[in-house]
Amino acid sequence: MTELVEGSRDSYQPTIDDGVVTYPAVEETLIDEGGQSKEALESLTERGILERTFEGKVYTCPECLEGRMTYTTACPKCQSLYIVDTELLKCGGCGRTAPPEEFESDGGEVVCHGCGSTAESIDQLERTSRYRCHDCGEQHETPAHALRCENRAGHRAGGFACDPHDAIEHALFQYRLGESGEPWLETQLRARRTIADALADRGYVVEQDATVTADSGTRHRLHVHATDELLGKGAIAAVHEQPTVNDVDSLEATAEELSAQALLVPTLGIVDEQVVNRAEQADVRIVTVTDEGNIEREYEVSENLSDDRSFLGRLTSSLR
Repeated sequence: MTELVEGSRDSYQPTIDDGVVTYPAVEETLIDEGGQSKEALESLTERGILERTFEGKVYTCPECLEGRMTYTTACPKCQSLYIVDTELLKCGGCGRTAPPEEFESDGGEVVCHGCGSTAESIDQLERTSRYRCHDCGEQHETPAHALRCENRAGHRAGGFACDPHDAIEHALFQYRLGESGEPWLETQLRARRTIADALADRGYVVEQDATVTADSGTRHRLHVHATDELLGKGAIAAVHEQPTVNDVDSLEATAEELSAQALLVPTLGIVDEQVVNRAEQADVRIVTVTDEGNIEREYEVSENLSDDRSFLGRLTSSLR
């Protein structure tokens, strides 16, 4: 979101990986969440934070899952791709159709090899065209539709191909900054800045979006990390849109390992009752940041709020 707001990235573009549409730039950010880039982008789009545009469709191979499929035609009988629209001559005697070379003879007459009838010149024969398979020799009025894998060679002439209905269809979307994107991002970042500034005013050395390695060797990614080098005390803050009990558990464990006071900052100002109870048990302090930039201990408590959480809510409340 920061990249989109600041203009370092215009949009997020899709790619196909193992038969799945992914967005690599988003995958890198969500690597600790197990990827799910498409779900994250869709959740942001539902909120108006992002907007998407349809870019088209692609088909991938049902065998290798990676190869892009291109349109081709195949023989309806043997499925060979070596079937082409061929000019044919029709015998006036038996109605047989065949390539011109099968009507020629050494004596100058045009002879049908099927019934033996003759014609003075090849121009006297009716010209037509049909799709002729060069593998099985069958002729067809129309070929079968097929999609050919660009990566895979197969047992049929021309490589692996399949019926279009068997290929994997992907709708591709491009995601750009939505109308609500910049205000939403500013809300999240302002909360982090406000907490960081408040801790700095109290004499702490403060880092935002810090990666801290505990004595155990565990690496913790923190929204706000503050330390008091003189007293050896620390504080950490996790800024969540809508925190859950699991978020409190993670915050408590991180605070214990870093010997720090834990602050939980819900940017919606609404906290589930179960989260409040768990925070009290874990000595996690819940604070909110007002629009004026003040830090308060006041927030709204709601029952069963976490039972109906969007992916975006889960994502923004993840403390990695």
